[in-house]
Amino acid sequence: MRRQGDAPSSAFPRAARPLVSFAAGALLALLAGCTASPTAAPTIHGAAAAAVTDLSPAQALASERRGAAVRWAGGIQSVESRAEGGQCLTLLYAAFDAQGVVQWTREPAYFRACSRGRYDAQLVQPFTRVVVEGRIGESGTFLGAPVPTVEIDVLHRHSDCLASETDFVAHPECRSGVLTPQ
Repeated sequence: MRRQGDAPSSAFPRAARPLVSFAAGALLALLAGCTASPTAAPTIHGAAAAAVTDLSPAQALASERRGAAVRWAGGIQSVESRAEGGQCLTLLYAAFDAQGVVQWTREPAYFRACSRGRYDAQLVQPFTRVVVEGRIGESGTFLGAPVPTVEIDVLHRHSDCLASETDFVAHPECRSGVLTPQ
């Protein structure tokens, strides 16, 4: 029985105390590694994250931002052919939160993303959600307002299909992942 002024006794036997301290330290180290940095760039399906600059489309309009690498998400509004070949997509911008989850912004912002080739029309069309990795290029316009243009390096398509994600023969519109232009 403990008397007033005595040191509290441990719930663990004296021999187990070093093991408990080690386990608690290991747990803290593990939990510290699980926290996401607010500047951590999200990955595309586990692919190594490219070094990108955290910019909004409005910030990307500044001329000194030209050439900066970005990773932006969005919903395709329109798909247009380029005179020199390839396609340009106009997208409603969505930001990534600190955990890399896509969040639609309160105020709509748009950007264009252009490729050197053409994507499959079944997979890249209005209302498709994508993630674009590329470099800021010339600005363009959308609805009479200036918008930045990203030259696409990687285009990742998200699918919200209820059909089979693995049966691309029967359901090609359900394909998700990195798309390659033709």
